[in-house]
Order: sequence, then structure tokens, then C-alpha cells
Amino acid sequence: MSSDRDEEPIRPISQEQFDDVLERAGVSLGSPPKACILCGGPVTGIGHNPEPLASYDAGRCCSVCNDTKVIPARIRAMRRAPRIEPQ
Repeated sequence: MSSDRDEEPIRPISQEQFDDVLERAGVSLGSPPKACILCGGPVTGIGHNPEPLASYDAGRCCSVCNDTKVIPARIRAMRRAPRIEPQ
């Protein structure tokens, strides 16, 4: 099978170029996991927004803290908020 254009061969890249691509993509290989802002445990993936228990800018929280602390705090805050009636 032939094509009208010549396919460019795949060229290897240097480790430095590879590291640069990962850095620009926000990927870190081999670095220690980030610590949960609430319990200090490891945060997997991108973690969760810890508000209202901690500032979004302070860091991320782990899934356990999100499920057991953050979500219940948000629900309590919603229950305390004044109800807005439709007009």
C-alpha cells in the first residue's frame, strides 16, 4: 500500500526532551505523592477540592477525607443556607 506523502520516520527523543514534555503536561513520574491538606495521607490522582474545610489554594485532599469530611461539611452548609424561593 502506498500513499501520496512520505511518512516521517519515528525518531527517538532524548531523556531531557521527554522530561520536558512531561513537565509541560504536568506529569511527574517517580515523585512522592502529595500529602492531603486535611489528614496528611497520600493524595492519588489530582485529589479533591477541600473547601469548605480548607482553602482551595492550600492544597488538595485525599478521597477518604473528601468522602468522610468535605462532602458532609458541604451538605451541612447547604442545610444551613437560607432557602431561595422561585418567583
